[in-house]
Amino acid sequence: TASCSLCDMPPYTVSIAAPEHQVYGDGKPAYAICLVNGENADEIGHEIYYRWVNDAWVQLDEAPVDAGIYRVECTWGDSDEDDSFTLYVEYEIAKATPTIVWPEDNCRTIYNGTSAEIVPPVVTLVDGEVFDGTITYSYTGDSSGTGLPTGAGTYEITASIAAQDNYTAATTENKLTLTIAKKEITVKADAISKIYGETDPELTYQVEGLLNGDQMSGELKRVAGENVG
Repeated sequence: TASCSLCDMPPYTVSIAAPEHQVYGDGKPAYAICLVNGENADEIGHEIYYRWVNDAWVQLDEAPVDAGIYRVECTWGDSDEDDSFTLYVEYEIAKATPTIVWPEDNCRTIYNGTSAEIVPPVVTLVDGEVFDGTITYSYTGDSSGTGLPTGAGTYEITASIAAQDNYTAATTENKLTLTIAKKEITVKADAISKIYGETDPELTYQVEGLLNGDQMSGELKRVAGENVG
């Protein structure tokens, strides 16, 4: 609170107080309070609000509601006379903190060759505002990285959102346990034959169900025996 007394006038004391509302989303504009001798000065003075933008004060049309750094000036008296003066106070409306919560604790899916598909976390903002930003993911477990995992295994997933104009950055407090099960494939041996006494031909096979260029390595073995049959 700043205060000032007029020395060449009757004993007036003028003060200005920063708004009590200093977090985005409190539900009302951030009005400053200008008092003369302890009484509201709306009828004999006025407030002008400014916002700090790009290293300069920009005048606003009304009391602010968005997060930011502000200055409010309270002018008392007749600006055309010597008995006027202006007090000001600077204050900040802090960003609100959103909540980001997984709708479930566990998720199970089957390997499909691409990043796992999950139900995204729920982001709650002030007064029903809708989150339209990007949710980023990271994971630890059988492997670790950013984004969502692809390979089969068990992982702990963390979701995060970046800071926005009126909101701080936020991260899920709990982790989503994601299990990617292995996909079944089919291996079929090719039908081959040989004449009794000859060396075994190469045993070959076909694989069905591999995805996105995945490869399988291995070899076939036959039941022992050299008799015709």
